[in-house]
Order: sequence, then structure tokens, then C-alpha cells
Amino acid sequence: MFVALGLKNAWRNRSRTALGIISMAIAAMIFMSGSTLGKGYPARAYWEARQMVGGEIILIPEKITLSTDTLAAGGYTWRFEKRSYDKPTLLMGFDSTPYRYGFMRGVPLDGEEEPALTRIREVAAELRDEPFVAGVMVREAMPFLRQSRQDDIDFYEYGFIEPRDVKSDRERYEMEQAVIRGGSQDRYLLEGDFMKGVDCYGWQYRVGWDFLLPTMSESGYDYENLLPVRLEMVGTVGFQQPFAPPYANPVVFVTPETFGALKEATGIPDSMTTWGITVSVDNMADLESYVSYLRRKYPDFTVYGIPQLAAAMANSEAIRSGVPLDMRRVTEVLSFMIAALLSATNLSILMMARKTEIGILRALGATRWNITCMVLAESVWIALLGALIGSLITQPAVLYQLLSNKLSSETVLSTIGAEIGKSLGFSLCAAVVFGFLPVAKALRVTPAEVMRGE
Repeated sequence: MFVALGLKNAWRNRSRTALGIISMAIAAMIFMSGSTLGKGYPARAYWEARQMVGGEIILIPEKITLSTDTLAAGGYTWRFEKRSYDKPTLLMGFDSTPYRYGFMRGVPLDGEEEPALTRIREVAAELRDEPFVAGVMVREAMPFLRQSRQDDIDFYEYGFIEPRDVKSDRERYEMEQAVIRGGSQDRYLLEGDFMKGVDCYGWQYRVGWDFLLPTMSESGYDYENLLPVRLEMVGTVGFQQPFAPPYANPVVFVTPETFGALKEATGIPDSMTTWGITVSVDNMADLESYVSYLRRKYPDFTVYGIPQLAAAMANSEAIRSGVPLDMRRVTEVLSFMIAALLSATNLSILMMARKTEIGILRALGATRWNITCMVLAESVWIALLGALIGSLITQPAVLYQLLSNKLSSETVLSTIGAEIGKSLGFSLCAAVVFGFLPVAKALRVTPAEVMRGE
């Protein structure tokens, strides 16, 4: 009976009830946006950058700077190592700062120092077992020089050759669509292409140009004894967005078979060409969560998400690795707490306006538990209704995002159901916890106070 009375009281004070419902609906919208909509991207987001990189996440076994979060992870001693342009990576086109001085490499405290190549292969094997990973590729690159002449001056241009996962490039990243059509024969790489390459936009190589590869000596790369190699260029790819600089670096893509032959010809070992790992994910909507997870799991690696790389290039800013802490949960909890506190404040004011009613109920035999049930029923009803309205408002955007990633209907339904359930659960907990503020006000009212007119 007292629960029903609480619901009737909420209906009688519709203006204040509506205010509580609206505040809780806003909290639910913040929660749904943070947990589902705001945590990721549609399937085609950052498409050009993903085509160029060949993945959505890059892991490099080094740290440019040591943050407090990295140091707090513990388990490593940090050693400074020099950096040079002899070991190029795709990141060079986004930010040259890391290549000016050097970097820090983490060495486990409880074991011997692992060579970078061993550590990269170890992490790559672990990543292949992660449920969210669609593909993993250990990335390599080797530098080359190309002799050029301008204004009667001879000089060398610098670039690098990189092997690509041709099957993934064609099926997953649709690289054929990135080919710039300068002729009927222009195309992307095919599996099995040998001594053929594709160059990036802005570095178009004409027939007859030689790639000069440094050979290997005891002291490292030997640029005095260059090996001339002629690759058949079958196409040019471009990674551009409207009104933005091109994503391309001075790079030529080849098949792994071609790259292996070049390494054998120059004598360059895997330890000199391997620079990191790229990860492909099936669900872009969860990309930021995956990046945050990998930063925590591998504190000795620098982990970049594709949005960082794209933003760094578009804005000509340095890449930042971000803070490996997901602040969305904190925001979501705070939003519910604020909404519940606002509802509780409204109810507290209502309790004071209904002192006579509560005093009469107490005089007629209502117990403290009866009054508590009446007030909490009103608080919970407002919270649940507001949370349900806010959750439903965000569903069109949430559905678009999830469906764009080609998730199964079961996964979409389970994700939406779980998030709505969490939203209702948070609102219920907040309503109960903060509902005790108006309860305490109501329980202070006694029949004697009402009879005296106080």
C-alpha cells in the first residue's frame, strides 16, 4: 500500500517528478554514450589511415618518454638507446621527433634482457590469441637511396621498402580502391608478385630508376657499397582526405617474398629490419578500449591507435600515446550520482511540504519502515523511468555504430541489453543510496510536531 502511495505522490507532484526524470535521463544518456556510443567508431572511420598502416593499432617495443603511469606499472628497468633513420617505420611520416635522439627500452627486472626481435615475436604470438584481434603482422622495413638530379646538382633521396600482407590489404582494406589510375595497367600487389612494388602518392618511380640498398657490414649498414635493385612498379596508391595533407610517406610496398629476397641479397638480418607490430580488429566500436588494454598489458611498448596517427598527420602535431586510464567509467558514475543527488534534493523538499501528511500517517499507525518504502518507491520510480528514457533516446546512434561493424544480431542484442541493464542498475543503486536523504527527512516528522503545527 505504501509503495503505491509513493507512486501516487510522484504523480501528484508532476513538475518536480519530471525534473528528476529529466536529470536521470541525461545521466543515462551520458552512460550509454560513454559505454557504447562514445567508446569507438563506425566501421569505416579513419579509412585512409588504416589503409596506409595496414592495421588499427601499432605496437613499438620502446618508449619515447616515460610517464608516471609507465613507471607505476613497475617490473622494468629502463635503458636509453640511440635512434637513427636506418631503421625506418611508418611513424616517420607522422612525427619525426622520436628519431632525433633516442628512446627508452624496458628490461624485465626478473630476467635477462631480451633482444627487441625476440620480444616483438613473443608479443605478436600472444596477440594472436586475443579474442578481439582479427590479424597480427610483425612489421619490417629497410631503407633505400635513390639518385636524383635537379638544377645540375646530384643528390640522394631517402625512402624505405616495406612488405605488406597482400591478402589482408585486398580483402580487408580494399587497397585496390586506393590505386591512382594513371594507366590501364595500374593495380595493387597480387599474392605471389615477385620483385614488383607499389609506391605511395608523391613518390612515383619511373621505369629505369634503381633502388640503392645499403649492404650489411660488421659496423651496420654500409652506404659505401650500395646494391642497385630494379623493382617493377605496378601501381601507385594514395591516402588522402579532402583538404588534408596526404598520409603517404616515401615508401614502396612489396610482397613478403620480395622483401625476403632483398634481405638475403643485402645480408641484412631480421633484427635490423623488424620495428614493431600492427593489429587489425574486427570491431572498430571497441578500438579505444583495446588500445587502453594493450597499454596496460605491455608497458614496455608504445601503443598507438589509428585515430592518433590520423590526427597527428592532419594537424601536423606530434603523436601522443595518451594516458592508459579509461576515464569514461568515472564520468558515468559521477553523472548518475549528480542526477540522483538532484532527485534526492527534490524529494527532500517535497517531504518538508508533506509534513502534515506524513504526521497523519504516523498517527494512524504507519511504521518507520512504511514511510521508508513510500519515499524509496517514489525515488526508484523516478530513477528507473528517467534511465529507461535516456537509454532509448541513444539507441539509434548505438545501433548504427554496432551494425556498421558487421556484428552478428546476437552480439548487437546482447550488447544493447547489457548496457541498458547496466544503466538501469546504476540508476537503481543511485536512487536507493541517495533516497535515504529524503527518507531521513521524512522519518524526523512525528505526529506531535504536526499536532503542534510546527
